[in-house]
Amino acid sequence: GHKCPADVIQIKRQNRKTRKGMHEGCRHITPHAFSALKRAGQEDEGMFKDEFQAVVNAAKGKAALLKKNPLGYFLASMLAGLFIAFGTFISNGAAAPFYEAGDPMQRIMSSATFAAALSFVICCGAELFTGNNFVLAAAGFRKELKWGEIVKIWIICYIGNLVGSLIGAVVYQLSGVPTG
Repeated sequence: GHKCPADVIQIKRQNRKTRKGMHEGCRHITPHAFSALKRAGQEDEGMFKDEFQAVVNAAKGKAALLKKNPLGYFLASMLAGLFIAFGTFISNGAAAPFYEAGDPMQRIMSSATFAAALSFVICCGAELFTGNNFVLAAAGFRKELKWGEIVKIWIICYIGNLVGSLIGAVVYQLSGVPTG
C-alpha cells in the first residue's frame, strides 16, 4: 500500500481542482502544495468552521449586550442562577423518594428533572456561566474579543448566577418546603 512520508500534512477534504502536490492514492498534501493552497485562500479550515464562527458571533453578541445594557445582562445572569437553583430543588424533590427506597432510578429522575432547568436557561436566553466559558473562550482564541473583556463578562455572569441562586435558596427556605 501507499505510505506518505512523515513530512506531509493531512487534510480532511481536498480541493478537487488542485491535484498538484497531492500524493497518489491518499488524501495527503505536501507542505509546498499546502502553502500554495493557503496563499490562494483554499486551505481546509476544518469541518465546523461555520458553526465555530456562529459561536464566536454569539460571544460578540454577549459582549455587545453587556456594553449596551449592563443591568439587562446582569439580570439575565441572575435569572440563569435562579433557574438552576429551582432546577436543583425540583431535581432533589423528584429523586428523594427513589433515594430513600434505595432505587437506582433516583439518578435517572434527578438527571431528567434537572435537564428542565437547563432548558429554561436556553429558552429564556439567560446567561449561564458554564455556557459562557465555551462561547467566550472561542472568541478569545479567535482574537475577536480581548481576554480582559472576556474575563469581565465571566465575572459579571458568575456573580449574577450566584446572586440568582442565592435568591432562589432564600425563597425556597421561606416557602417552608424544606421543613415539610
